[in-house]
Amino acid sequence: PLLLSACLLAHEGKETAHFYFYDFVKVLPDRQNVSIAQEMARTMIDYGDLTACHIKLWPYWFDGRALRTYLRCEDATWSEDNILTPGQPPLSAIDQRALFIVNPADVDALDVLRQTFPHSATVSKLFPDGGIAFIVVYVERYE
Repeated sequence: PLLLSACLLAHEGKETAHFYFYDFVKVLPDRQNVSIAQEMARTMIDYGDLTACHIKLWPYWFDGRALRTYLRCEDATWSEDNILTPGQPPLSAIDQRALFIVNPADVDALDVLRQTFPHSATVSKLFPDGGIAFIVVYVERYE
């Protein structure tokens, strides 16, 4: 029993180390010492109106607490949305213009934004290695 316990413990340690140092690193939101939250905050500050900023949420993508710190806000004045549905808030609530920050893997959200706002402008924000960190979609309602 003692030998079996030691073998199981050694195996668990090996698996945990592999997950932490190899698998987990692949899904980390920050790469190459670049903070996605900090870059999002810069983009939102440059836009000028935090209340017109929307972030489409994505699992394990950015640290919301870090974003609030970079924006110097205790509470979010921007919108964090799980689902973007045409005809529903936040899309239906946009009177003039807005900014959306979307994970590059969230093609459904990007499609909804393009269909809802056909005259939108899209900018990819890049990591130093050229990978896409996030996509900024500037939308404007023409009616």
